[in-house]
Parts: sequence; C-alpha cells; structure tokens
Amino acid sequence: MKQTKRFRVKPECGTKPGYDYHVRQLGEEPCPECHTALKQWWVDYRKRPDAKERMAIYNRTNRKMRNGTRFKKLLAQGFNPEKDYFSANMVIDTYGTDCHLCGGAIDLAAPRTPGKPGWEKSLHIDHVVPLSRGGDDTLENVRPSHGKCNIKKNNNYTLTTNE
Repeated sequence: MKQTKRFRVKPECGTKPGYDYHVRQLGEEPCPECHTALKQWWVDYRKRPDAKERMAIYNRTNRKMRNGTRFKKLLAQGFNPEKDYFSANMVIDTYGTDCHLCGGAIDLAAPRTPGKPGWEKSLHIDHVVPLSRGGDDTLENVRPSHGKCNIKKNNNYTLTTNE
C-alpha cells in the first residue's frame, strides 16, 4: 500500500498538527508535548458553543453578509444614498410627536417591536422617500409615524389612512 504524504512541511511538536504528524504520517507514538497539545485541543473543542448557539451566530453573520451584498448590488446599479447621523430624539425635536401619515399622537412609552401589545401607536421612524426607491438616510427624509401606519405604507411615497 502506497503511503501518501499529508504534510508538506513537518509541523511543530507540541501542537495538534504535530500530534497528527506523529500518528498518521510516521505511525509512531507522539511525543509528550504533542500528546498534551491534543488533550488541550479537546478541552478547547468541548468549550465551543452548542449547535443552537452556533446557528444563532451563523444567522447573525449571514444576515450581515446578505445586507452588505444587497447594498453593494444597489451601489453598482447607481444607487448612492446620502447618509447622515440622526437619532429618534432628533426626529421628535424636529418634527414633533404626531404621526405624519395619519396626524394622530404617538405614544412614546409604547414598545416599538411589532407584535408586542401597544406597538401600533408606538414611534417608528419613516423614510418619506424610501431607501429602496432612492431616498436618502438623512434627517430631512425621515418623519415620526405610528408603527402600524409605517408598516401599511410599506415602500410607497404616501399613504392615506382612515383611522
């Protein structure tokens, strides 16, 4: 049986690749440093996050990559929005606490996450000209709105609601 060479360069002793080199390539007992390194590798390996946590980390990373790729694609198509820092407080100070879509008062104490009780009347920052339609991410292009009004508006320019 022909033995294939797995390692191009002899790995350093005292490492897991060094252990693999002793056992698989040379077919001998590993040196004590390599054996200790293998034990430590298994200790570290068992400290890895469980499968559910690894999947959560992957999903977060994958989402960032998808969003980055989407944005790069939009840039390649000539979409180059202007960006400016603004906070929810700056939007409220500039435009008040009334929904710009329906004119109703916004409940600033309500939870902003959809699905939680009272989210319909909570503060959402709405882009007047949506980012997907070439709008800028600046204070001049955002207005305060109810959560439900903003979701109904989707990526349209205007919405008339009867509430």
